[in-house]
Amino acid sequence: MTAKAEIGEASIETKSVDLGRHDAAQTVPATRGASDAAPVTHDFRYLIYYVWSELPPAEKPADIVLSSLKDIPIGTPVEEIKRASDAFGLDFNYMKAVARIESNFDPKQRTGSYIGLFQLSKYEFNKFGSGQIRNPRDNAVAAAYKIITEGILFEWVTHKKPSLSDLYLIHQQGWEGAAEHISKPDRIAWKSMCATSEGMEKGKKWCKRAIWQNTVPAVKRAWKSVDNLTSGAFVEMWRERVAHFYSKYTATAAAERTNLVPE
Repeated sequence: MTAKAEIGEASIETKSVDLGRHDAAQTVPATRGASDAAPVTHDFRYLIYYVWSELPPAEKPADIVLSSLKDIPIGTPVEEIKRASDAFGLDFNYMKAVARIESNFDPKQRTGSYIGLFQLSKYEFNKFGSGQIRNPRDNAVAAAYKIITEGILFEWVTHKKPSLSDLYLIHQQGWEGAAEHISKPDRIAWKSMCATSEGMEKGKKWCKRAIWQNTVPAVKRAWKSVDNLTSGAFVEMWRERVAHFYSKYTATAAAERTNLVPE
C-alpha cells in the first residue's frame, strides 16, 4: 500500500471521459506504424497469474519482460511507458496519464520515499520490478506489473472490475485503501485508510497524512479539514484528474491517426 507525498495546484508530485466504462487491459497490436518509435513488444499478460501462486516464480516477471527488451536501447520516458503498456496489455494513454500525474514524466523525480517515473517506493519496486528504480524502463515495467496485479486483487476482494480511475486509486492508496474508499463513499476518507491493515498498524496520524497530502489545494479549500473530506469526494477528485489527462492523450492519439495534430 502507498501514500504519496504532497501535491501542488498545477502539477502533482505524488503519488470529461467516462472512466468507468474503460478497461485498462487492451489487445496488444501485432504491428505498429513506422512513425511509432517504440518497437513491437511481446505480450506478457500471462505473468499476472503469478499473483495466485503460493511460491514465487523461478524468474521475476519483471526480469522476463526486461530480458526481452535487452537489445533495444533505452528510449524516452514515453517510449518506455509504451513498451511496458504493450507488455502487459495496458492502455497506453492511461499509463501516460498516471506518469504525468505522478512525476510529469521525470524518471529522476523523488518525493519523499517515492521515486521515478511512476513514483514507486523501494519496497514496491523490489516487489514488482527489477533493475534501477530511476531507470525509466525498469520503473515503467515495475509500475505496469504492479497496476495490473493489484487490480486483480482489488477485483477479487470487491467483485468489481476496476475502472481506469479505480486503478489509479489502487496505485496511490493501495488496493485495500481503494476498496475501502469505493465501498464506503460517505465515510471520512482517513477513516477508510485506517480500516486497512496498514492503517491499523500505522495509526490515525498516518491515515490523515495519507489522505490530506494527496488532496489537491482546491479540494482542501472546499472541505477545510481532513476531518471533513469523505471517501466519495476523495475518489471523485482523482477520477476527474485522471479523466483530464486520459482524455487529452486519447484526443492527441486520435488526431495523430488522422494526421490532424492540433497546435
